[in-house]
Amino acid sequence: MQDATIYDYTRAKMVDLGVGIRPPPRIADKIDQILISLPYSHQCINQTVYGPVRKNPLVMVIKTKLAEGDLEEARLQLGVWVASWHQRIAVLFGGHLAGNPVITLPLIIVMEHQWRLLLACDRMDRLVSILHITKSRLS
Repeated sequence: MQDATIYDYTRAKMVDLGVGIRPPPRIADKIDQILISLPYSHQCINQTVYGPVRKNPLVMVIKTKLAEGDLEEARLQLGVWVASWHQRIAVLFGGHLAGNPVITLPLIIVMEHQWRLLLACDRMDRLVSILHITKSRLS
């Protein structure tokens, strides 16, 4: 990573693609019950009020980059995003988690023809990437 950069990593929480789930009605009702008492700007299960993912949990995120030199930038962006996501889930469901870690979240970085799979795992006191698989030219 370069020492001098104009890029603000703390503001780059966005991912390029996300895979979400639409909860069944019973769970969707529970989510609505949790969110309804919050101010509108916080009525979201993910860390955004963007309509399509506001109430549908993201279960995998993908970050795309054009050049190999952007790998560290992609990892930092995903790191900020996943830390924010874990914090959001813990705040919303903290009482229901009862000391259990938040679910492991798959993260994918696509750079040119290489795909990297990372798993963000909640160790209760820190988030760690427990797996890093690289695959070139998927067939």
